[in-house]
Amino acid sequence: MPFSFKCVNIQSDIVYNLERRYVYTTPKSFLELITLFKNMLRKKSDFLQNAREKYELGVIKLNDTSTMVAELEASLKVSSVEVEKIKKMADEQARIVGAEKEIVDAEADKANAESAKCAIIAKNVSEKMASVQKDLDAALPAVEKAEAALAGLNVKDFQMLKAL
Repeated sequence: MPFSFKCVNIQSDIVYNLERRYVYTTPKSFLELITLFKNMLRKKSDFLQNAREKYELGVIKLNDTSTMVAELEASLKVSSVEVEKIKKMADEQARIVGAEKEIVDAEADKANAESAKCAIIAKNVSEKMASVQKDLDAALPAVEKAEAALAGLNVKDFQMLKAL
């Protein structure tokens, strides 16, 4: 405080020389300086206290996070072992399914070849059936004429033919 008042007195002499104006240092200004110092000290103390609390909170959170990371790493190791087992089982299943798929594909190829043969046979059968139906349709009128002629014959005609 004495140093600051000495500096103020030196500056007041400079102001007097330049401006021809007096600047006084009184006990009231000394008390105001002390009040200002107290306010600045309180603000700085509050600021440092808040910074300290934030730092402590940060340290606590970092510790919690490191604990959680350690737990996650442990569970990850266990999970990775389980995943490897499941992966091996899946690979084995894929290999079995692949082998069965090859068998099914071979059987499907055989079925497709047999289906092609059946289609050819069905085509031939339908062609022959159409031909037979055509012949049947042509023969039906002759059969109907023969039945009509047969219906017109009676026993007397046969006896007369026999007598001849």
